[in-house]
Amino acid sequence: MASRKRPYTAADVRQLLEDSDSDTYVSDSGDSGDESDDTDADDAADSGSVNISADNWQRANKEQPHIYGFLGKPGISVNTDGFEAIDFFRLFLTDELLSIFEVETNRYADQLLQQLLPPQSRLRKWENTNVEEMKIFCGLLFLMAINRKPEIAMYWTQDSLFSTPVFPAVMTRDRFQVLLRCWHFVNNECSRLCSAFLH
Repeated sequence: MASRKRPYTAADVRQLLEDSDSDTYVSDSGDSGDESDDTDADDAADSGSVNISADNWQRANKEQPHIYGFLGKPGISVNTDGFEAIDFFRLFLTDELLSIFEVETNRYADQLLQQLLPPQSRLRKWENTNVEEMKIFCGLLFLMAINRKPEIAMYWTQDSLFSTPVFPAVMTRDRFQVLLRCWHFVNNECSRLCSAFLH
């Protein structure tokens, strides 16, 4: 192939792209009959090009993936007649889940307390949490998602333009921030052991 001396123009690039598309893509916009599909596939096989179609995905090893059908019953599987907001909250954040939050948050706080902390660290005043406090903490997180502010501390501000009175009414800012710092779902020691075992 001879080398090209002049730079490509926009028209040259457009033509190259159109030519390259026709080499590797068999359009399904033509006749939709079975005969044309077979002919296109035969032509693609003869020319060494790849037939790309949204309906014909394959894995790299050319095996068709097995797609499992959905076996569950779609829709709400809980009778929600007469439900209040707290009832929906309890559907997702069960006492069992909140208990895991409690145990692992307390464990992680203990692990952090074993480290060298700055003298002014809020963590030095750590007191173990419980399920009730975890409910309040998660409720505040949900409320933060609805009422967004640029900084966490602004939820506790006394400024009348920005105040959100429910936050300081149920938890102090320092307690919320230390809970957020320690909030945990798994035992780090266990995950390290599992990681070492798997590798």
